[in-house]
Amino acid sequence: MITPPPTIIRERVSPVCTALHQLVVPLAQMNIKNRALTGAIRSNEVLIWKYQDTKLRDGVMIRVAQNDMLATNLLANIHDVENQLLKSYQAYPQGTNAKVDALRQRVQNVVDIERVLANQYAGAYGAIVDNDQVKEIESGLDSFAGSSRPSGPPQTPPAVVTREGGAPDADNDPRLSSLPPGGLALRALKYTPLAGLQRLLRREGPALEAQALVAAHDCDGV
Repeated sequence: MITPPPTIIRERVSPVCTALHQLVVPLAQMNIKNRALTGAIRSNEVLIWKYQDTKLRDGVMIRVAQNDMLATNLLANIHDVENQLLKSYQAYPQGTNAKVDALRQRVQNVVDIERVLANQYAGAYGAIVDNDQVKEIESGLDSFAGSSRPSGPPQTPPAVVTREGGAPDADNDPRLSSLPPGGLALRALKYTPLAGLQRLLRREGPALEAQALVAAHDCDGV
């Protein structure tokens, strides 16, 4: 039996590529895990309405308890991605690299919507979710990112290295936006109905995906 030669993987390192792998990829992995959780929550919703119409309301409380647990798991997964956002702001403060800022704000928008959705799933059944860690993350993001770019000239981005053949790397690719999208007001999101949140997610998710695919092509050659 002939052993195949080892595969050599070339990993590109740049601010945008780092943001892609440390933020966008974990967010995608989280959403894969959360899809199963939200599916189970919706299935329980159907059963809860069904059991409420019965004389003894058998099964209502157990389904409510299950949704409490599932929603808490959703929030825990979102918390992990928010921690990655904090690390990104530490590595590349706001204003260091415009394309990183734009990609990071798209991630932030998706995370904000998904957190409010998860809280609505939990709150719909009177679940008591400890939000201390979420508030701590929000406070940390405010201190690292701020509500606007820092005053004074921006820091000089790291030197741009092009790939073989002269193709632009992610930090220099004109297809990647250098303008961050508008941030979402958390207070407004809190009072947005479930259907409205889902519409926002359908808007913000594809916008992030389009930018991530461009970055992935430059970073990984896919």
